[in-house]
Amino acid sequence: MYECLGCKQVYYSFVGSNIAHHYTPLTRPEPLFQAYEPAEELVELAEQLLNNEFNSVAEHEEVLTRALELSLQDSVRIWLATRL
Repeated sequence: MYECLGCKQVYYSFVGSNIAHHYTPLTRPEPLFQAYEPAEELVELAEQLLNNEFNSVAEHEEVLTRALELSLQDSVRIWLATRL
């Protein structure tokens, strides 16, 4: 969802929230996820994605791109799609 609410821009990405959900302990209370020790930069980017803290679509794309790069470097599992 990309919309303007008054003068405040809101940029939301389902994929962005998945970064926090699958690659950090931010949203999952289970011991498996709480044991994750992601890079601090990844945690910061995941929080930014969760909180929709962007000033533009371009900034959102930059944050998401960097978070995806870090999640692949630091992940304890990699999610694959076998069909598109």
